[in-house]
Amino acid sequence: MHDNYKRILFSLDLEKHLTTRQLARLLFPEEYQTNQRRVYDRLVKNLQSLKKENLLKSKDYGLGKENLWSLKPHPIVKEMGFSPPRSDIHTFKYEHEKACADVFVTLINTGNLVSWEAHKKIGRGIIPDRIAELDTTVYIEVEMGSQNKIEQKLSAYQSYYHQTRADFRVLFLVKHQRQMVQLDSTRHYSVELLDSYTGSDTSSA
Repeated sequence: MHDNYKRILFSLDLEKHLTTRQLARLLFPEEYQTNQRRVYDRLVKNLQSLKKENLLKSKDYGLGKENLWSLKPHPIVKEMGFSPPRSDIHTFKYEHEKACADVFVTLINTGNLVSWEAHKKIGRGIIPDRIAELDTTVYIEVEMGSQNKIEQKLSAYQSYYHQTRADFRVLFLVKHQRQMVQLDSTRHYSVELLDSYTGSDTSSA
């Protein structure tokens, strides 16, 4: 199998749903900076080849939204030790999950990401959007909505810390400036703007 194909499959095993643009930024970060169209077009051909071999599928979310690619159940996928997602992303979760994938691409490209998990329960009432292992464990919460949700989650994480004394950080990434909240100045909790953190351009290539 072509090396690019393996890298695509490996990426989609870690983050189960990715757009073509995200895969381009992930797999060819330097070239993507200088020639987005060439990278994008080449990657589309690779993705279509894998789709033709029944290894991948893409889901259309309508006008103005990028398709999400994911693995399909297939003997080759299983042989490589990869697993397809349990289900497609629902339309109402599209923007949130795409934002989580942007965070994944950003962290992979730092070269510091050791492991990555999604929706794993760590304690009573605590299921982070993503768990990243960097220099420490980072629980990532992508918030597209209200400030109250951040405060509720922060309280749950503080209780979790008092119960476990585990070494972790919580990173809240918010979509809007109005969601920014002032947290105690500690290394354990922080709030940042999502677009600033990921350097995302929201347009398609």
